[in-house]
Amino acid sequence: MIGAVSPDMLGAVSIVSPLGSAIAMLVPQCERRRAGDIRTASNVELERFAGDWFVIASIPTPIDRDACNARERYAIGKDGRIDATYRFRKGRADGRLWTIRRTGVVRNARSNAIWDIRLAGPIAADYRIVYVDENYSQAIIGRNRRDYAWILARDHEIGHRELFQHVRRLREQGYDSSRLRTVPQHWNLSPTRS
Repeated sequence: MIGAVSPDMLGAVSIVSPLGSAIAMLVPQCERRRAGDIRTASNVELERFAGDWFVIASIPTPIDRDACNARERYAIGKDGRIDATYRFRKGRADGRLWTIRRTGVVRNARSNAIWDIRLAGPIAADYRIVYVDENYSQAIIGRNRRDYAWILARDHEIGHRELFQHVRRLREQGYDSSRLRTVPQHWNLSPTRS
């Protein structure tokens, strides 16, 4: 989701679906927590968290603001580091495939919910598992700066009610939900499921 990339980013256009636009209007104005660290999941089982996740919605980085068919894959290495691979199509389902590889290091071994994601060399980004459901089928990733966030699911779509609950969780953490965008998942139109 965050990483060093090589393709040209000029001309990126934000994709906003009608559902994504409605999210900010329909979610009740909840108490917003701005000061300090965001709350994270209390105990993340890394083996269960590993695997493929579809990006359902995000407050995107400049790199992925017009991502389509975005997926994140986590694999635990023998050294305990987390290999993170983010793949998406640029602009549309048959757009250029981008692959961004990063390495995660768990910073809080008590919860396994706070990571450093290595972008390039010594540069690392704050990466926090804000929420994961008991079945490890849906999750929210955030950052203390509240600048980027990702709503993830094991399936390429989730129900509106579940999405609104995740948006509410982000708002309660102090996020501006008007910046949240749904990520198109059009697998029937994509040339490959890569």
